Amino acid sequence: MTLHERDAGWLTHRSDERPEALIEHPVVVLRVVAERYVVIHGTTTPRDRGGRRLADADVPEAPDATVFWVEAGSEDGRALGLSRRTYFARSAVEVIRNVADVRVMGSCPAGLFLELRRIAGITG
Repeated sequence: MTLHERDAGWLTHRSDERPEALIEHPVVVLRVVAERYVVIHGTTTPRDRGGRRLADADVPEAPDATVFWVEAGSEDGRALGLSRRTYFARSAVEVIRNVADVRVMGSCPAGLFLELRRIAGITG
């Protein structure tokens, strides 16, 4: 199996808070380079630019240049299979090699894909 740009699904990885636990986060493949996959994963926990948790009262009313969120009931949220507001941040971009860690569920909508690439700092 291989991954392609715009693939969307669920990324399985170890929890930062409980390393013994495997968790899944929504993920979008942003770029493919020689069997390496640049992905951005989302979380329902709001975080600041440095990746630190924010209290609900501290969440800005609009996304900033490094954080974007998708509402579960929106067209994009339904396409990604989200059940709650999900935050995508530049700090959540990573490179993966093991395609088995991603369970592909479909394709990311084109407009959202471009926005996530912008958040990640990927141009072209």
